[in-house]
Amino acid sequence: DGSARSATMVDADGRNGAVKLACELIGDAPPGQIDQVISDVRKIVSHHADGDGIIDECLREVMPKYNLENFTEASYQLNGEGNRFLITPHGIVSKEGEDSEANLFLDPRTRQVVKFDHSKRTCEAHSQSDEPAHEAKRNAIERAVLRYAAETYPHGTASVYSCPSSSSSSSGGDGGEASQPGAAIVICIASCISKASSFWSGRWLSEWTVTFNPGATSASGATSASLEGRSSVYTHYYENGNVQLRSKRDFQPTQVFEAKGDGEAAEAIVKAISDAELKYQQELEGSLHEFSASTFKGLRRQLPVTQSTFPWTTGAAALASQLCKRNTNTAED
Repeated sequence: DGSARSATMVDADGRNGAVKLACELIGDAPPGQIDQVISDVRKIVSHHADGDGIIDECLREVMPKYNLENFTEASYQLNGEGNRFLITPHGIVSKEGEDSEANLFLDPRTRQVVKFDHSKRTCEAHSQSDEPAHEAKRNAIERAVLRYAAETYPHGTASVYSCPSSSSSSSGGDGGEASQPGAAIVICIASCISKASSFWSGRWLSEWTVTFNPGATSASGATSASLEGRSSVYTHYYENGNVQLRSKRDFQPTQVFEAKGDGEAAEAIVKAISDAELKYQQELEGSLHEFSASTFKGLRRQLPVTQSTFPWTTGAAALASQLCKRNTNTAED
């Protein structure tokens, strides 16, 4: 009996270790390569008696977090039309009386609640949601953001949510949308591209929060909005190697004065986002150029001590001949 219990414990430890390793590998999958990583991990654990069970357990544990953190794009059909949106923490739908509805997400553009399978990354329309607060502002910002994402990023898309904001409060104004408490809009932008034939992939993510401040107005009487956000870049190059770049940037709150109208306000907000993201990209590009020009050169000598390149086309044969002659002379001695 003792031997049987020990064998069971060893097998359990081996399985737990396999689950932990599989979760780490899948959770750290590079952009656009999650399916390949899952396939490779499945082969790694295939020797285990419960290989399929290990993968299933790992996917249940890792994929919800992976999809939410990386703003996985989802698509579904509604009335014969295709729709794209992002899986983000802001889109999680909860229901009263149910322990967890983390597989139900809101597409804010169509107000459709969608059932999403985290492991397979497939979804289907589930139900229609009610119109959120501040829909006119949200809709105007969404149109401008979707246009910006499509024009700026390859395969770029976005989801724009109307969310409560504890920093907003009623100003006792005319009762319009901007004077309501909690006028906040969250913008999520994602772009993921993978070029397996060229051995590289990359992902851009950004999240912005727009908080309307009905109490603060410009000289022209326009209401102001506070804008803050964060962006991240993850690139992977794997031709004859494994080179990764990960970078993040937090953008501190700034005041963006809106024009008198939701459309003009949306354009002002998107311009501020565009300016901030472009500046970040330019600074990142400059840092990479400096890294290539200085740090890489410090890691290796560009030229031999003779300060001249070796003439491989003509010199290789001569060098081989000299080495052969030297070996022959050494053997005779």
